[in-house]
Amino acid sequence: MKKNPFLPALILGVAVAVLSALFPDAPILALEFAREAGDVFQLAGFSTVGDGGPNPEIVQALRANVAHDHWFIFAYVLFLALSCAVVWRISRSWPALAGLILALAAGAFDFGENRQILTILEQMDKTDFSAALGRLQAFTWLKWGSIALVFCALAPFVWTRGFRGKVLAVVSAVTAATGLAAFFLQQLPLSVAFAYMVTALFLLLFVFELFFKPSTWK
Repeated sequence: MKKNPFLPALILGVAVAVLSALFPDAPILALEFAREAGDVFQLAGFSTVGDGGPNPEIVQALRANVAHDHWFIFAYVLFLALSCAVVWRISRSWPALAGLILALAAGAFDFGENRQILTILEQMDKTDFSAALGRLQAFTWLKWGSIALVFCALAPFVWTRGFRGKVLAVVSAVTAATGLAAFFLQQLPLSVAFAYMVTALFLLLFVFELFFKPSTWK
């Protein structure tokens, strides 16, 4: 009897879930999608723009969130990359190989995003941080877009593997379309919804891998 080829990825998936639950409470997602300095000032707890300084508790929570995210990045990147590698091994699907590369790129973009967040936290009550904010926007969209495309890259394989696979493939396509709309419309609620949809895809992929039937592995 064949073992589930996704077993190592599933272990990493559990690590992703545990690390996700341990994130410090902070408005990090809203900060990632911040478009203007005023958005940052509001999130950081300034009483009025540029006056009085940021709320130190919020700033500390944001810094702690970024520090924790470094571990989370390694976990989710390895989960996605290993999932793509297994699909490539099973099916020799070129999209899966592209997905593996995109997963690694997403991790790099995430580290770049974190660097910009720390730069903004250091500069926001001292100097102009518009350059760092512009770089943050670029890294944020590159990160979330890359992750969404990883799931799209897996879609051709999972679509042929039963009902759970079809659900994952359809939701991946809808999520990618939502992300495209969010990028062009630049509306915070839609951007946050896109991020949550991407997060839900991790759960759907974990469930797909958990119930994957080794008998379908030719």
